[in-house]
Amino acid sequence: MRIAAGIMLIIVGIASIAVPVQVAEMIAQTRTDSYEDFLELAFSLMTSPWAAIATLVLLGLIVGGGICALRKKAWGWAFSGAICSMIAMGLYSVLFALPGLLAVIFLLKRKGEFLKLPPSEHKLVED
Repeated sequence: MRIAAGIMLIIVGIASIAVPVQVAEMIAQTRTDSYEDFLELAFSLMTSPWAAIATLVLLGLIVGGGICALRKKAWGWAFSGAICSMIAMGLYSVLFALPGLLAVIFLLKRKGEFLKLPPSEHKLVED
């Protein structure tokens, strides 16, 4: 399950490159009345340095979380990547948030693998 969560996070992380564009379009849609104003505002928001920074941070968190899940390192990083993927892809639709939700569930069930405990003690951590 941990490997499935890591793979899902990497795929969702790469797909999340479009999330800041979607946010810019939503903002422009609510603040403008005409199509020309919409295009002008959306383009200015999408080409701002903040959109690039938001994209890189989001991509780093989600893909970094997937890599940590695959390598059994830094459970907190992997879990935060799963939460970010669920929130970011949930902006599109609840359906797109499902891989992030599954990654959260899988990581919660396999937390003991990240703690480097002997297999006999995994049951104690999960309870």
